[in-house]
Amino acid sequence: MSLSGKYTSIQEVVERIHRDYGFTEVHEDEIAEWIWDIVGLIGASEPYQEKPITLTVEDYRTKLPCDFYSLTSVRDTTYYIELRPTFDRYHLSSDKTAVSDTEFLTEMDPATGEWFYTTISPEIYPEYYTYKLQGEYMFVGFSTGEIELIYDAFPIDPATRLPLIPDDPKYLEAVVTHCASKIAFRLMLKDLLSERKLERIEQLALFAAGAARNKALIPDPHKMESIRNMWKSPHSYYQHFETGDVDRGSRQKD
Repeated sequence: MSLSGKYTSIQEVVERIHRDYGFTEVHEDEIAEWIWDIVGLIGASEPYQEKPITLTVEDYRTKLPCDFYSLTSVRDTTYYIELRPTFDRYHLSSDKTAVSDTEFLTEMDPATGEWFYTTISPEIYPEYYTYKLQGEYMFVGFSTGEIELIYDAFPIDPATRLPLIPDDPKYLEAVVTHCASKIAFRLMLKDLLSERKLERIEQLALFAAGAARNKALIPDPHKMESIRNMWKSPHSYYQHFETGDVDRGSRQKD
């Protein structure tokens, strides 16, 4: 259950295709493209690497990292307030209207673990602590400052700049059979492989993708403990959000 967090290189996929299917025309650049496809089709977040980064905001925007895949969370680095997606239809407008003081959960008593509200009154408008993703940029509600971004990145081999694959038998099998099915389809179009053999390889690829998804999504006993605690937690969801989920999944007193 669950993935180990270890990765293997694209060369392992190439060698397995040679060995298991006997295909000789295997190109790493094509395999890299197909790996992007199958990881997205499996649809589990575990294969991605979670990364933190601090970005500088200028003119209400900041450029996203080049390996950015999806956003986990974002907060400002002044008061450590979580930013949420905006519903403001004029979020990108330069006209910002100031509003009154606002209270946020910003401090925790280390002795009791109790969070306190703090009144903050910057020159803000209603969508100050919000963000919007668009293209290669993140737009926020304040003109300058810094934000801390937690995001999922597709794992890349620093030596070859090619994607890495989770080093798990089921996940690796899903990647290998998916790439083999793509090569087999091309051979079938050239009348070098029968349709019956192609259907068999595609069937194996379909089953392997399902097995890999289940392996990635089914939680291990450690994750199950956090899930059980979340169902029993008396805390409300807004407290989880504003504190960055620091207590979510912890065991609470009845």
